[in-house]
Amino acid sequence: MRIANWLSLFAVVAMLLASGGVWAGELKIGVEPLEVDGSGKLTDAGRAAAVTEVEAAPGNEAWSMHLHAQMDKRAAVGPLYVEIYRERNGTQLVAFRKEYPDYDGARYVDIDLTLERYDGFAPGQTVEIAFVQEVAGRTVKWAKSPLTLLASSVPEEPEEQAPAEDGEDGEDEESEDEDDEAEQAAAPPPPAAAPEPPPVTSTKRGCHLGGSEPPAWLAFVALLGLRRRRA
Repeated sequence: MRIANWLSLFAVVAMLLASGGVWAGELKIGVEPLEVDGSGKLTDAGRAAAVTEVEAAPGNEAWSMHLHAQMDKRAAVGPLYVEIYRERNGTQLVAFRKEYPDYDGARYVDIDLTLERYDGFAPGQTVEIAFVQEVAGRTVKWAKSPLTLLASSVPEEPEEQAPAEDGEDGEDEESEDEDDEAEQAAAPPPPAAAPEPPPVTSTKRGCHLGGSEPPAWLAFVALLGLRRRRA
């Protein structure tokens, strides 16, 4: 009995090595659940709706999708994993892994999955999604498919700006300018300049420092007195 078990295990390991750990399953991706028939098999319409690119939700923070897998016939009852691989320096690295512990060995599996930006995903990346199980210490990919993550085509809404405080917008500045003009118009006019003082006239005889000419009668009296002296 032990020999038979060892031979069976050896056969499984040999098949894994020969196949490189990849089996004849199929994985299709949809932006919504894909149409299947009564047995769970993908219909022609469901197959036509399958995609290899998924657009992000607005904000580019998450990518939601539906996975439909046709498992290889040798898939066993037990934990089933969805793994996401990213290539780095020519090597595929596991970037994401989610466990489904209650897998019952069904031929067809449908799962909704969301990848989020904080897990390291970003627009423009091309990854590989696979349904895997651990068999004889090796990771076996029962079904796989490439997937490209696209940026959202929905433009982001502009952020609402907070209303400006008093004195910060143009209307307040205009109002302040009008108030200043009104204050200037209401101010009293400047006092008129004081009149210039009258010219100074000297009291000394024969010295005129400004003002009007001497009256004519004074000149006549002076001339008359001069004539009398000569006579």
